Amino acid sequence: MGLNKKSSFVLFISFLFLLLTMGCQMQPTAVVENDGNLERRSFSKIDFKSPIDFKRAVIVDVRSRFDYEMSKLPRSFHVFWKDWDLSGYTEAALQGKGRALQRQLSLHGVDPLTQVVILGNGLLGQGEEFFMATVLHRLGIKRISIISQEKVKKALTSKENLPLTNLPSWNQKVLPATYECSETIYGDLKFLQADYIILSKNDKKKENVFSPAEIFDKNLNVLSRSWIKKKNLIISSPQSFWAYGLASALYEQGREVCLHTDH
Repeated sequence: MGLNKKSSFVLFISFLFLLLTMGCQMQPTAVVENDGNLERRSFSKIDFKSPIDFKRAVIVDVRSRFDYEMSKLPRSFHVFWKDWDLSGYTEAALQGKGRALQRQLSLHGVDPLTQVVILGNGLLGQGEEFFMATVLHRLGIKRISIISQEKVKKALTSKENLPLTNLPSWNQKVLPATYECSETIYGDLKFLQADYIILSKNDKKKENVFSPAEIFDKNLNVLSRSWIKKKNLIISSPQSFWAYGLASALYEQGREVCLHTDH
């Protein structure tokens, strides 16, 4: 009897194992791969230091219309930042605005693989270069550089620049805002909450307030300094775009950043 009971028990366990195996085969486990760094890796393609082939690159000039007309560069076109502002657009409206801007880019010889160079006034401006780099990234441009006034002399002396030509229209889904604050906070409340505040005229005697020259060098590279040991940083640059430049540098370091520029 003991042997029969043991045999019955082994048979029962084997049958149960067989049922479980069949169940697993009937309902295979779905493998889901989540790439939480996809947007971060995509944004890291913005490179402010790569060599520039002025014969083929397209220059986006964010200086004033007057400065652009007075010293127009080969293979360049002028943009006014407000015409390219994507803030406030959501869902279908965002994609519609994006398609219109992508068409403008194609008319100036720009597609997602074109090397785009952004020219501005550097530390004498308001950081428009950083704002435009962020917008172009969201529109799908993958090769973006920023050029200083000194480096632009190379473009002026180049004698074999190819003329800009229209490209076929292209359409790519517009990326969401990378690091803008989810809750808009205005005025003094935002000023007090920010970890870093960048003002074109640093007349505020506070530890967290900096001028652009204290954050960026003349080529608009972020200076080496000790940053607050905090994962989520709030960066503000009232009435300017300097926060975009600092945010992009800290974002590539793996920091979570939130910015508001009041523009």
